[in-house]
Amino acid sequence: MGIDATCFAQLLDLSTTFQPKGKSLMLGRQNFFYTQQERRGWLRKWKRRVDLFQQAVDQRGLNLVAADLVQEDGFAEKALEALGFGRVESIDVSDFEKATLIWDLNKPVPDEWHGRFDFIFDGGTIEHIFNAPVALENVYSMLSVGGRFVAATTLDGWPGHGIYQFGPELVWSYWNRAKHCKVHACRALARNGNSKLEIADPALTGARSEWTDRRDEFPSGAVYLWYDIEKTSNSSQNAVVQQSDYVTRWASGEIPAHTATRNS
Repeated sequence: MGIDATCFAQLLDLSTTFQPKGKSLMLGRQNFFYTQQERRGWLRKWKRRVDLFQQAVDQRGLNLVAADLVQEDGFAEKALEALGFGRVESIDVSDFEKATLIWDLNKPVPDEWHGRFDFIFDGGTIEHIFNAPVALENVYSMLSVGGRFVAATTLDGWPGHGIYQFGPELVWSYWNRAKHCKVHACRALARNGNSKLEIADPALTGARSEWTDRRDEFPSGAVYLWYDIEKTSNSSQNAVVQQSDYVTRWASGEIPAHTATRNS
């Protein structure tokens, strides 16, 4: 995956409120999909894709020409740096795409990389890593205090894309409650950019973030889980992850409804 027009628009918004002072990191070397050709009707869709990038800039009143952000090899360093995300490095399991750091994120990263980056972006890498908990711990370790981790990962409509599709429970149970990171955004974002749905913390709403009965609200087609978290001085490394609604029930002493029904 990489940065398409929909993700680009989200990054534009972020760039107006957050610009790292130090280094940034891409998980995998992300493409900048400004001129990617589609399989069918490629000329028409290519033109529409180009229009959407500049449209995102113009809607926000920014002094940028989207075409100027394209680099010759098609990757995204130039675009991210132009948006103010600092010097951008990349990490990958091989040197096939010439990442600056070579490491298998299935394994813990070296200690000397801890706290090294003020901004980390996952444009679709962790869903391809089998040992996802270790990959997430690596992100946490490499992020500096005050740094932000932003992910555009698979939520719905990507069944053959990677090893996993992730849900919003990952954001609230892992990043917020277990790691004590601040959640700035957690949303379902249609890949075509036509719709989005903000997803609240299940521990506060009292219900799981399911949408089988809310299909009229939930984006259709391929949908990203877009989230933005901040590592704070209160964040912790070794916390147990438990699902939100169970933690709430345990704390309140409530007997889960499905258990009560089964035992009645």
